[in-house]
Amino acid sequence: KKLDWPTVGLSEKIPEAEFKYGKIFENSDKKLSITIYHVTKDDFDKYALACKNTDFVFEENTFKNYLVAYSEDGFKLTLNYEKQENSLRIRIEEGEPFVPNENGGSLDFMLDYLPQHFPD
Repeated sequence: KKLDWPTVGLSEKIPEAEFKYGKIFENSDKKLSITIYHVTKDDFDKYALACKNTDFVFEENTFKNYLVAYSEDGFKLTLNYEKQENSLRIRIEEGEPFVPNENGGSLDFMLDYLPQHFPD
């Protein structure tokens, strides 16, 4: 199905994905869920780099096909490349706000935030 990038909702927080095919599962003020099809790993890397130039702060320790970021206004961004399906899943959802450390270290954020929300 041809993808028409939404112009309202949480999609405004990230760069428009300039891909031809995909499906929007949800786009509101609280949640965004999009799957884009016919995507290569190189496409994923380019889009992830574009997303790193937004207000989201990316975790340092992520997998090469899976990235997670947080915003100061309380949203979590997940980018996931599925090699077998050649797809990119984009998801934004409400979460805890990211509060930068005075020293600017994202490691402190991860040590404080992640154990509370992702226990063993």
